[in-house]
Amino acid sequence: MLVMTVHVAEVSSEVDVQGMATTGGRPAQPARPQPWDERQRFRDLAEDDLRDRARTAGGGFDG
Repeated sequence: MLVMTVHVAEVSSEVDVQGMATTGGRPAQPARPQPWDERQRFRDLAEDDLRDRARTAGGGFDG
């Protein structure tokens, strides 16, 4: 058990650790999205890119 108290001017903080975290096993990884969700996300991003390109195109006036 570790207890640590810190006082700085009017700010006070206390840490109390009781036990160690387990170090065995694999670290938790975020769940991967389903393949069709990834494909839809890519389609949406590609559509947004095309819309932005068309919106900001110079129409031959940008040299």
